[in-house]
Amino acid sequence: MYKDLVEKSSATLAVQDDAFFKNTFRRDELVNSAIDTVRNFERDMQRLKQDAGVLFACATTAGGDDNGAKMAELFDKWRDNPPSTTAIICAAAEHFDIPADNKYLKAAVMAGLAAEVDNDNPYHSNHHFREVTAAMARLCNVNNELAASGKPGAVMLESDNIGKCLLAAAGHDLMHDGKTNSLNGPESHEQYRLENKAIGAIEPFMKLVGMSPRDQEDVRVMIRITDISAPQGGKSPHTFLKSTVKGGAEGTPQELQDIARDRALLTMCTLMSDADLGPSTATNFDYSRKMTTLLSRENPALADSNKTLSGFLQFVVGGELTSDAGKTASQKALGGIMQEAQKPDGNAPAAPAVKQTQKTAAP
Repeated sequence: MYKDLVEKSSATLAVQDDAFFKNTFRRDELVNSAIDTVRNFERDMQRLKQDAGVLFACATTAGGDDNGAKMAELFDKWRDNPPSTTAIICAAAEHFDIPADNKYLKAAVMAGLAAEVDNDNPYHSNHHFREVTAAMARLCNVNNELAASGKPGAVMLESDNIGKCLLAAAGHDLMHDGKTNSLNGPESHEQYRLENKAIGAIEPFMKLVGMSPRDQEDVRVMIRITDISAPQGGKSPHTFLKSTVKGGAEGTPQELQDIARDRALLTMCTLMSDADLGPSTATNFDYSRKMTTLLSRENPALADSNKTLSGFLQFVVGGELTSDAGKTASQKALGGIMQEAQKPDGNAPAAPAVKQTQKTAAP
């Protein structure tokens, strides 16, 4: 069922006119990614069935909040031999029983194909796209567990909204250039510089499948709140999200104000935030520390140290995850990581090599 969706999505992208590719990846890049994704799709789906016990483990039972080491082990395994982002999306769709003709799932699959276009950034690489998409699938599952249990304030996410979540996760860092939103120092800060590149990459997909302007804006907001940068003396979109969750939406910029008006969108944004930070907050110290090493390679202004990790977790993450699902599933993992990060540097675990999947040349 989902393989047919992937094949049709690939074919649809291949026949678009040149204007379609203005702000997204080139036709040949998407076609090459699609060839490789389709070739390995059944194998990847079979492997993901074996990984489902980690991705979709119940987090609300005794011990369900102690899965960080298993997530780290899974992500380490994927670093050597990854499934495609598209396969992760389809495995989640199968778990949540999202029909293959769901337009949000169709757009997510297209974003998944784009997420497999070779990207050799040390941190914001194809691996990051896969891990964040997997973390999003996990968090959607935990969120719906909480909603089903009657937790006050919890919002059950139906198929359409889960499709939007997967789309935002797969697309949130597309076209990332390995730099920051301040190319030439703090005074050059440009809010959403990278996030707008990602939004521009997926907008053609959203329009192609017929998403409404309102639904497209929901996805844009979800991507914007992953911006943890701030102008001098100002607040980051991530900070505004945390304030809104706590009931303080004052000063929220206009482009983010929908999160204070729509409880479902606010929930989805908190999941997106936690999924994006998941490799460093929802695994274990060793994996989180490896991510710090990779990020320091990408941004030399950051030291490869426990102090950098500790500062990030305290002053950017704020010492706690944002969503109820993240707190339920991973707050214990985050606490353990923060405790270890406060210790002096020892022998830091070796960061994984930056390996990308070899693509087949387009015919």
